[in-house]
Amino acid sequence: MKPLAATAAFLLFTGAASADCASAREAWDAQAPVTPVSELIRKARGLRDLGCDPEVVRTALQATSSLAARRASSLLQSGEAEQAEALLDSAPLMHWEVLAMRGALATRRGAFDEAARAYNLALDTLGAADVTAQNPGLEPAVPRLVALAQEAMLVSGSTRATIRVDGSVSGVMRALELGLRGGTEGDAYNVVASASGGIDRILLPLRFEPGTDRLTRESEEEARALAGYLRGLPSGIPLRIVGHTDAEGPSLENRILSLERAEAVRDYLEGRGVGAVIRVDGRGGEDQPRILEQGIYTPEQQRLIARRIEVIFENE
Repeated sequence: MKPLAATAAFLLFTGAASADCASAREAWDAQAPVTPVSELIRKARGLRDLGCDPEVVRTALQATSSLAARRASSLLQSGEAEQAEALLDSAPLMHWEVLAMRGALATRRGAFDEAARAYNLALDTLGAADVTAQNPGLEPAVPRLVALAQEAMLVSGSTRATIRVDGSVSGVMRALELGLRGGTEGDAYNVVASASGGIDRILLPLRFEPGTDRLTRESEEEARALAGYLRGLPSGIPLRIVGHTDAEGPSLENRILSLERAEAVRDYLEGRGVGAVIRVDGRGGEDQPRILEQGIYTPEQQRLIARRIEVIFENE
């Protein structure tokens, strides 16, 4: 390192008694709460110039990204969405909190496909040990991200952010798989695996022609992707498909219609070679969903969330 560059690196850390990496990082930690993100990034990279271990530098950049997300959240709550987005754009690393905030911003713009992708990617990033330190304190974020991702998918009318055309999965469905395996992911501790034990279902935005049990053309594509995934599971696995409607209209008619729709989904899946043992149920408008972002969605969007098909993976 040139002498001038070394001197500049020393000056990055006011109050640091020496160029020792530990004291430099302590100074960074102390300055972080009140320092602009752009300056924190510069100082975190200065740790590298001081010869700090690359993992120390990466941890500082991750902390900077997390701080950017939290500051963006405060801006969004104050109605400053553009400033929040600009702050997220400055985050130096892909971080699950940054992705979750991108989902929140997209939801408020009404870009629900984008929100679903961001929330599902946040789940994947949270459980990726190579980019996120696997800390049990992060576990409460998992069910919240699952719920937000499913809300966005139900409004958008697509599950492609979690079930791909070839039947491979990510995000919510990946968390579901981990839960079905007993919350384990190899020998190492994993945040998503540990927190997914209570996840046993996927909420599908399968839509039907009004007043009928006929899937729309778009929802046939969604059901085809689901069938592709289910065909890859062991034959005979027990499933329950539950139909739901919104709360409008006569309750008995809604219950009958929801059962007919659940039966239609079962028949479609079985016709596509799914070998699961499938039971069906129709709940009509009796079990209205708990919506996390209720104040954001319009009444019609809330009805879209209510009109869902649940696929529940049951214990044998």
